[in-house]
Amino acid sequence: MKGKLIQNDDQYKKALDGLVKLAIELEDPLLSEGIKEKKRLIYDRTASLIQYYRRGLMVQSYPGLREQYRILKWEWQDLGEPKAVEDPPKQKEEAKPEPPQQEPQQPVETAPAPSKRNMSSWLDD
Repeated sequence: MKGKLIQNDDQYKKALDGLVKLAIELEDPLLSEGIKEKKRLIYDRTASLIQYYRRGLMVQSYPGLREQYRILKWEWQDLGEPKAVEDPPKQKEEAKPEPPQQEPQQPVETAPAPSKRNMSSWLDD
């Protein structure tokens, strides 16, 4: 792919934001056809550059994708040496202190449930 390429993550984020803005502008029914066609070309080019850069990131993180992309005849941006995918840090297994043992609780006596009163009894007064 020739021309200006996305070089870093900041440019990638700006391109994504610009793509959304262009999509909103293209929805404007009052936009003339000439301007709409220019914006559509810019939109298509930006979308292609985003995809090209994203594939490069994926190949850099997962080198096995190179062969898959070659089979599919997809292009990707060469971003340099592959980065090693970092495994999440493993937590050391330490002996966890046991929570202090609580003495069994004696059942608490509860007040008896109030008896049902006739709610209409106040009417008799």
